[in-house]
Amino acid sequence: DMLKSYQNCCRLSDKDLEDVVSSFDKISGDTFSTELLYKYRNEKAKDVF
Repeated sequence: DMLKSYQNCCRLSDKDLEDVVSSFDKISGDTFSTELLYKYRNEKAKDVF
């Protein structure tokens, strides 16, 4: 479970959203979280969802 892995490894050391997203990517072995955050910040909501 991704959240359990995150809590065990990274929760106490991550300081901001970028840290959390980076940790999710490391745990999953993919860049999905970073890509989604980029889209959320840079594209219109109707295009993202």
